[in-house]
Amino acid sequence: MPQIKLKLDVCTRWNSIYEMINRLIENRCALLNLALTDKEVSNLILNKEEWDILINIRQILSHFKDITDLLCSSRFPSISILKPIIKNISENKLQNKENDTTQIISIKDSIRKDFKVRIEEYKDIQDLLTLSCLLDPRMKNIYLTSYNERCLRRPSFYKKL
Repeated sequence: MPQIKLKLDVCTRWNSIYEMINRLIENRCALLNLALTDKEVSNLILNKEEWDILINIRQILSHFKDITDLLCSSRFPSISILKPIIKNISENKLQNKENDTTQIISIKDSIRKDFKVRIEEYKDIQDLLTLSCLLDPRMKNIYLTSYNERCLRRPSFYKKL
């Protein structure tokens, strides 16, 4: 196997927890083999349930990694996709599924609460995000469904801006 270093969480790197967990899972066999030969490492090795939790956490965090990669690319203007992404995360990606364990439900709940607090901080730009969706031909019919957002299509809204 190639020699690959494990990664650590770095608070200034957005996806470092995802990268750390992903690298652990990718090197699971090597870590298990190391645990067989080194007694100190064998005390640190995860059991099957803990590996399963890590795999599920990686799946949850992979959505945020994909979104970060998409928003950091400079190929398209990205403001028009923010509102659909926020809605998708809130209504789909972070919703509990019937096969979720209690730990995964707890993790999703924590992420969902934190995500909601962060989104509420930017409440004053929601109209701008909605307008950008409306003006982007790729997005205008995907997200705008509620009555309030359909009101944005009225000319009186634009006078406020």
